[in-house]
Amino acid sequence: MAVIFGTTNGDLLSGTSASDSIFGWAIGGNANSVSGNDTINAGAGADSTNGGTGNDRIIDTDFVNFDNHNGGSGTDTIDYSGITFADGVVTINLATGVTSVTGGNTEIITSFENVEGSQGGETIIGSSVNNVLNGNGGNDTIDGGDGNDTLNGGSGNDSLVGGSGNDSLVGGIGNDTLRGGNGNDTLNGGTGNDNMDGGDNDDLYIVDSIFDVASEVFGDALGGVDTVQSSVTYSLSANLENLTLTGSAAINGTGNARNNVINGNSGNNVLSGLDGNDTINGGAGADTTNGGNGDDRIVDTDFVNFDNHNGGAGIDTIDYSGITFADGVVTINLATGVTSVSGGNTETITNFENVEGSQGGETIIGSFANNVLNGNGGNDTINGGDGADTTNGGSGNDRVIDTDFVNFDVHNGGTGVDTIDYSGITFADGVVTINLATGVTSVSGGNTETILSFENVEGSQGGETIIGSSSNNIINGNGGNDTINGGGGNDTLNGGAGNDTFIASLGNDSINGGDGIDTANYSQLNQSITLSGVGTVQKAGGFGQDQLFKVENVIANASVANNTIDASASLPGVSITVNLQTQSLAANNVPGLGTLSFTAVNFDNIIGTNANDSIIGDGQNNQLSGGNGNDNINGGAGNDTITGGNGTDVLTGGTGNDVFDFNSITESQPGVLRDVINGFSGNGFGLGDQIDLSTIDANTLLAGNQAFSFIGAGAFTGVGQLRYFGGILQGNVNAGLAADFEIQLVGTPALSVAAGLAGSDIIL
Repeated sequence: MAVIFGTTNGDLLSGTSASDSIFGWAIGGNANSVSGNDTINAGAGADSTNGGTGNDRIIDTDFVNFDNHNGGSGTDTIDYSGITFADGVVTINLATGVTSVTGGNTEIITSFENVEGSQGGETIIGSSVNNVLNGNGGNDTIDGGDGNDTLNGGSGNDSLVGGSGNDSLVGGIGNDTLRGGNGNDTLNGGTGNDNMDGGDNDDLYIVDSIFDVASEVFGDALGGVDTVQSSVTYSLSANLENLTLTGSAAINGTGNARNNVINGNSGNNVLSGLDGNDTINGGAGADTTNGGNGDDRIVDTDFVNFDNHNGGAGIDTIDYSGITFADGVVTINLATGVTSVSGGNTETITNFENVEGSQGGETIIGSFANNVLNGNGGNDTINGGDGADTTNGGSGNDRVIDTDFVNFDVHNGGTGVDTIDYSGITFADGVVTINLATGVTSVSGGNTETILSFENVEGSQGGETIIGSSSNNIINGNGGNDTINGGGGNDTLNGGAGNDTFIASLGNDSINGGDGIDTANYSQLNQSITLSGVGTVQKAGGFGQDQLFKVENVIANASVANNTIDASASLPGVSITVNLQTQSLAANNVPGLGTLSFTAVNFDNIIGTNANDSIIGDGQNNQLSGGNGNDNINGGAGNDTITGGNGTDVLTGGTGNDVFDFNSITESQPGVLRDVINGFSGNGFGLGDQIDLSTIDANTLLAGNQAFSFIGAGAFTGVGQLRYFGGILQGNVNAGLAADFEIQLVGTPALSVAAGLAGSDIIL
C-alpha cells in the first residue's frame, strides 16, 4: 500500500494499483493549516483520499472497490466521469456521504459539494449546501435537495429535480424531464423534446424545440411569475405568465388566460395574448399583435416598421413611450386605427382605447370611446374626440383639444407651457366658464371637466367666461361674446369675434379686443387708472400696465379718484374729442384709420394731445388739461381745474367753482393768440372761479418765483405787474412795459383781487 502526501500547492496526486492512502496536505507541521486546490486520482484499489483545504477534485475510476474519499474543507468535487457503467445501478448521495452500487458495493464520500457523474445513468442526490451536479453520460436522475444548486443532465434522457433553493437545471442532450421545486429556478431542457415544471416561485424556462413542454401542473402556490424564453414558436401553457422570444427568426408567441408579458425578438413576430390583461412588446421587426380578451398593453418600440396591432376586447393601450422621435412627424389616430409617419410609414392600431405617446411631439387623436391619452415627451397635440377622456400632455409645450363640453373629461397639461383648446366647439353664450385658477371648466346645468396645469386657453366659438391663473397666460376668446379675466401674471388676452369684456387684473397685460365692440373693465380693480393716447393703461398701486388694442370701451372704478385719460403721447396730428358726460372718447386723424371712437366710463381727468382737442368734463371735480394745440375745454358741473396749455384755447368752467391754471406765459400769448375764458364767475373774495398764475414767475430779472402785483386798469409802470381792462387780463414779467401774456374773459366780469386772500379771483 502506498501513502501519498501533497504539498501546500495545488497538487495532482495519483494512486497505484494497490490500496493507497492519498492526502492533499504536506508532511510535517500543522496538517490542517495548508491549502491548495488539489486534483487526486485514486486509481485502482480500495483507496482513502483527503483533499485537505482548498477546492479539490477527487477522481474515482471505478465503483467496485470500497474507497473512502474526503473532500476536506473548501468546495470539493467527487469525479466519476471516467467510469462507464450500466444505467440504474449506481446512487451517488452527498446528503448521506455514500456512493452505492446495486449488489452491495459502497464507498464513502464525505465533505463533497459537487459531483461529476459517470458515463452511465446513475442517481445523484445533493446535500443541503449549494451543489453542482453533472450527470454526464447515461439516463441520469439528479436531485439537488436543499441549497441553490446547478444540475446538468449531460447526454441521455435525464430527470432533474431542483428541490428547494434557487436552482439552475440544464437537461443537455436528450429528452429530459426537469422539475424546479421551490425557489426561483432556471430550467433549460437543452436539445431534444423536454418536459419542464418549475414549481413554486419565479421560474425561467429556456425552450429550443417546438416539442418542449414548459408547465406548472399544480400551479404556483406561492404566487410566482414564470417566464419562458423561446427560440421557436411557442404557446404558454396554463399557470405560466411571461414569454420572451429570442434570436432573429420569424417566430410566433401565444399567451394564455393569465396576465402575460410577451416579448418578441428582432424578427417579424405574430404575438397573441389571448385572455388576461397582457403586455405585448413586438420588439424590432414588422410584428402582428393581438391582445385578445382583457385590458392589454401593446408596446411598440419604433415607428419605422409596418406593424399591425389589435388590442382585442377590453380596455387596451398602444404604448410608444420608449420611442424618441422628432416633433410633428407622427400621428396616432385611434378613430381611424392608423399610426402614420411623415414620409409614408404607417401601422395599423385597431381596438385601442388608450395611448402612451413617444418622447417626441406627436398628434394623438382619440375615438368615440372613453380614452386615456398620455403625450409623454415632446410638444404634443392631443384630441380626445368623443367620450369622457383623460389626457396628460407630459413634458413639453402641449395642446389638448376638447371637442365638447358635455362629457366629464379630465385634462392635465403636464409640465411646460400648455394650451387647452375648445376652439372647435360652438356653444351658447354665457353658459360655459373656463377657469385655469381652479382647474375646472363648468357648464350651466352641472357638467364639469378638470383642466390642470394649463397656461393658455383657446375659447370656443360661443361666448364663455375665461379666467386665467397666476402664470403668464395666453387666452384667446375666439367666437362669441366672451368675458376674459387674465388673473395674475403678464397675460396676452385676445377677444376674437364678438363683443368681448376684459376684466382687469394684476400684471402687465396685452389686451386685443378683436372684432366687435369690446370693453376693458377696470371697475373691480380698486385702483385708479391712466389711459394714454397710445392705448396703455397704467394701473396705480403697482398693479402694472396694460396695452390695449381694438378696445372700444374702457371702464374705470367709480369709487376711486383720479382715473385719467392721458393722450399726451399720441401720434403727431392726432387729436381727441372727449365728453365725460356722455362717456365718449374719439381719437381723430389716426393715420390710416381716421377717427376711432371709444366709450370711457368713470374717468375724472383728461390730458389732451399736441393737436386741437375738444374736452368736456362731467359733474365731478375734473382736472382737464389740453396740452399743446388750440383746445376747447368745458369743465361742466363740479369744481374743475382747467389747464389750456400752449396754443389758443377756449376755456369754459361751467357750473361750480373752477380754477383756470396757467403755468407759463407761452400758454396765453398777447393778441389773437390769447386764451379765452367763458363764463368766469368770481365771488368777491368768496368761493367762485379763480385764475391761478402762481407758477408763473412775475419777474424774470430776479431769481426764484416772484408773485404778481395787481394794478387794476392802469398802465404798466414796472416789471411783475398784472392789469385788467376791457375784459383782458395782461401780465408783464420783464423790463419792458408791454404785456407778455394776456387772457380774455368773455363778458368782462368784475375781478376781486388781493394778494394772500383765499377768495381772490386771481391767485398771484
